[in-house]
Amino acid sequence: VGEDPRVAELDNCRDWTIGEPRPMCETAIRKVCSARGQYETPHLNDCLYLQMCGFTSIGGLQAYSGIHSLFLMSNQLHRIEGLECLCRLRMLYLNSNGLTHIEGLQHCKNLEYLNISNNRIRTVMNLEELTSLKTLIVANNHICNIASDLSP
Repeated sequence: VGEDPRVAELDNCRDWTIGEPRPMCETAIRKVCSARGQYETPHLNDCLYLQMCGFTSIGGLQAYSGIHSLFLMSNQLHRIEGLECLCRLRMLYLNSNGLTHIEGLQHCKNLEYLNISNNRIRTVMNLEELTSLKTLIVANNHICNIASDLSP
């Protein structure tokens, strides 16, 4: 019985974490989608599973503007950026990265769920424009300050 070719490609994704930084780009996203059984054609995806790819920055998402859920946990991200085109995004998983600030979410007006647990965030702020946000998970950070404009 031969090995599933998607498994071999997924092994290549593991190699991405070795060596130089790996910024996320549309080509890399397509490779991960193919390896994980998602559609290679961007507009056919409503969720992107990009966890554990060793990405060091967020980008290349313009063609994926219709997605509702984005899974970016367990990468090597230090900034929240490149999400301007994801106005339909409802769920965002950024847990277990190296984030130190909450930023770059102002265009995600439909965001209902945000998981930023297991990072290095010290201040909970920059959430005032997320008027649809229902669930915020910030466990296991270095929280020492919560912005005064956050209210129930």
